[in-house]
Amino acid sequence: MIRRSVVLALAAIVCACGQAAERPRTSQAASLTVNQTQEEIAEYLRAISQREPVAEGVRQRVRDGDDEAVITADLIDISSGNVIGAATYTLTPAGEETRITLQLSRMTGLYADVGRQEILSNRIMALLRRDLGDV
Repeated sequence: MIRRSVVLALAAIVCACGQAAERPRTSQAASLTVNQTQEEIAEYLRAISQREPVAEGVRQRVRDGDDEAVITADLIDISSGNVIGAATYTLTPAGEETRITLQLSRMTGLYADVGRQEILSNRIMALLRRDLGDV
């Protein structure tokens, strides 16, 4: 006869595994500070959408909007052309500098995995550092 405590322990493990499978679809925010204005950074983010991938196999398409402080872009898998999530860039003035905060959200497919989101976020931030510098 199986002891009741063993059954309860197994039930707890099954519940915990089920909850772990439901991963968040929003990544932790990453940020950097640069010596450009909000307007210059917004122009750069719109231009890079046309120029090059933001990470290997991923392009971004900046959504239309009037707000220079918050820019949202669809992230697109280059091979399939499907939208795999969104990147939100929050631009906060800090004196003569601007802080860029990147948040990935609504990630799907392989990119729903938190680890892959972190890798993608790091690659996008590396591109921004390369092109805009870091204070």
